[in-house]
Amino acid sequence: MPGRRLGLDTTLLRSFAAVAGARSFTRAAALVGRTQPAVTLQIARLESLLGTKLLTRTSREVTLTPAGAALPPVAREALGLLDSVPAGLGAAAEAGDLRFGSPEDFATLYLPDILARFVETHPRVHLTTHCELTVRLVEGMREGAYDLAVIKQDPQALPPGARPLWWREKLVWAAGSEVARPSTAGPLSLVLSPEPCVYRSAAIRALEAAGRPWRVVYTSPSLVGAALHLK
Repeated sequence: MPGRRLGLDTTLLRSFAAVAGARSFTRAAALVGRTQPAVTLQIARLESLLGTKLLTRTSREVTLTPAGAALPPVAREALGLLDSVPAGLGAAAEAGDLRFGSPEDFATLYLPDILARFVETHPRVHLTTHCELTVRLVEGMREGAYDLAVIKQDPQALPPGARPLWWREKLVWAAGSEVARPSTAGPLSLVLSPEPCVYRSAAIRALEAAGRPWRVVYTSPSLVGAALHLK
């Protein structure tokens, strides 16, 4: 109905903008700090309020419908105006240094938009981001090297003061494209990050529990370096 006020919840627009940008409900959930089922329900609610389908979702990809493709610019403009309100009310007066630590994959895949928005809305805060292994991030927090850090850790071994379950991921084994199935004849060749690394520890624990011999053939502190070696 022309002129009808929908009273849209801005969290719905924020979740939609995240999904539209990431083309993934899982990555969008990480960006907005919610679970993937919660984001799915928010998108369904938004589509119900607008009375139209915004996204087409398959097992492989998420695409925008014609109506959905028209919404991101409007959502970004609306959210940008709302995000600028705190600065106008005094948040811009906040100043100082903020030392933030993050694992490499989070910093490169999930946090660029969030950090860019923070810098934009807090122009007098000097944000410094450090990419490190989780164990070293925890050590840095204990030593006062960071004000805030995102870590990846076994939920049963969280350090004191850590907020649990912001993100949960399922660990899987990955092999190079030329390896159809690892041989069971000799030790399994591993490509790992150097110690200390939570993924390295989990992989070795699993192999030792299964009685599977292994050897490390390549180490790299960079995910890109490890991925290139797997090819």
